[in-house]
Amino acid sequence: MKIFLVILLSVIQIVGLCQDSFQTVMEAGEGKVTVNYRNSSNFIEIDKEGRLSGLEYDLLEDFFKWTETKYDVVLERTYVQQPSFSELYDGIKNSEENGVFGACSFSITKERLKEVKFSPAYMPDIEVMISSDNLPILKDTSEFVSLFKNATGVTVKGSTFEQDVLSLQALSNINVEYVETAEKVIEAVQSSLSYYGFAELPNYFSLYQKGIKLNRQNLFIVQREGYGIIYPLNSDWNEPFWEYFSEESNQNRIKEILQKYFGLELINFINEIQASSEAQKKLLMLSKENELETLLADNLQLSLTNEKVDNEKNKAERAMLENKEKTLELFIVFGVLSFLIILAVVAYAYYLKNKDHKIIVAQRKEVEIQKDIVVEKHRLITDSIHYAKTIQNAMLQGENHVNPNLPDHFVFFQPKDVVSGDFYW
Repeated sequence: MKIFLVILLSVIQIVGLCQDSFQTVMEAGEGKVTVNYRNSSNFIEIDKEGRLSGLEYDLLEDFFKWTETKYDVVLERTYVQQPSFSELYDGIKNSEENGVFGACSFSITKERLKEVKFSPAYMPDIEVMISSDNLPILKDTSEFVSLFKNATGVTVKGSTFEQDVLSLQALSNINVEYVETAEKVIEAVQSSLSYYGFAELPNYFSLYQKGIKLNRQNLFIVQREGYGIIYPLNSDWNEPFWEYFSEESNQNRIKEILQKYFGLELINFINEIQASSEAQKKLLMLSKENELETLLADNLQLSLTNEKVDNEKNKAERAMLENKEKTLELFIVFGVLSFLIILAVVAYAYYLKNKDHKIIVAQRKEVEIQKDIVVEKHRLITDSIHYAKTIQNAMLQGENHVNPNLPDHFVFFQPKDVVSGDFYW
């Protein structure tokens, strides 16, 4: 265990030595900076793809790129996620290094300005009290004592949320429970009974726009100077930071970054809230919530209408698809029937042809049999004729018998074919 701690401390020291002051960067033309952060919705967080995003991340990246261009330097930056909000803040507060920054929607307060340096505020800082749905909406502070006596305040250690919750101890003894992040505060209030806490106004309305409604108390609205990036008191990065914020072109880019995550309308509304009195703040927020309620209702109606249109469209597409399928089925049936008919015709033609062939073969065999009979009879007749010739030749006198008796003679014997029926002269 001791070896592990020694190695860990060594690593921390090495990382610490890697942070360069602005003066060092200027002299060397390059340097390293580290941004320590803690997840904070919309401000700086790891997205679904595992990449850092958020307005503070975009703001810091824009600042670093501007510094590189402005001063012709190269900056190697490292982002390190810290275990907790208090460890992040204390790490920056106690750091003796220059090129280290902290990002986690830090509120600028008088107390913190004594411990760390802040960049200029990039947007107003207003926090509102939220509570579980079973807790009533308070009309005045006296109701907090009676109606919230069994409720629990949930907050983040070392944050302004904690200051806001603990400030209620002046009214009554309260129960406090600590969670890791501002998101956990909202989750606890949403999922548990009798919880209350504080949330950033931009995130509150950002959730409202998405249809996630939190039970907001109209009391205990807290406004501070604004949100900023923090860095150690001995840091000399204050100069480029304030120069960056003072340039008009950079101010326009900062507005674009804010609009990217919260929208122009919400940013304008928060700026209006900041400049309003306490009573006006309450009215403006109620008015904004009513406006969002109407917008959500309209969006819901539009969504239902679109869903209905989509359903009708899908229904028509299904009917068309069914008609196509039926048509295809008819074509298939017709094709199969046509094939079967053709097959039947071909089979019948083959049957007829085969039948005729069998008849012809039978007739040919009959002819051959008759032929064989005729040939056999012809042979028998021919044999009989030749036999008759032999008998006839045997009966007729030959010249060897005639010559001695009739020296002067001739024989006239002329058979037509084989056997003669003529007189023998």
